[in-house]
Amino acid sequence: MPEPDLTLIALDVDGVLNSFTKKPRTPHAKALVGRWNIQWQQAVLDRLKALLALPNVEGAWVTTWLEEPWLLDELEQALGLEGLVPHRADHPAVQTRSGHTIINDVFDEYISFYPETRHWWKLRAMELLIDRLRPARLAWLDDDLGSDLHGDSWRLGITPERFLLRPHAVSGLLPGDMSQLEHWVSIGDPPARRGTA
Repeated sequence: MPEPDLTLIALDVDGVLNSFTKKPRTPHAKALVGRWNIQWQQAVLDRLKALLALPNVEGAWVTTWLEEPWLLDELEQALGLEGLVPHRADHPAVQTRSGHTIINDVFDEYISFYPETRHWWKLRAMELLIDRLRPARLAWLDDDLGSDLHGDSWRLGITPERFLLRPHAVSGLLPGDMSQLEHWVSIGDPPARRGTA
């Protein structure tokens, strides 16, 4: 049963946790996950982990890494996020280890992998995730957010109910981004509980 005071933090990987910078200004931790080299700022990740460990705060993956779920498991281990991101969004096509593709029929034939379209798969995936979990508050961190085609519901910015952030893909999440997110998570009770005794 969905929690009425749930704050959900939806996460992309590449360009958010995995920065694309070639020469980081600050020390970055690194790991090989499957065939991918990833790098992240440990101090930023530690702050994210602290948020995800709070009561009534849960994480969800909304990333192309969902296409190969076993790699997402390996990524969680490399980052030390096991158990902190319990939810996974739907993905249009999931690969199996044996090389088969499972098509997810909750996505229609118009679905697109290009974020500059109104049929971007992540928009549908977020709708389904919200339907399933019914969070009181939602933070979505994705370097592809922000197209005018995504509509008012997905406009970048901060309200009491929504925190939509597009980190710069080269740097990924920065300490200033985390300060904003920490402040947003901490500002009072979620709207579903306000005004109740």
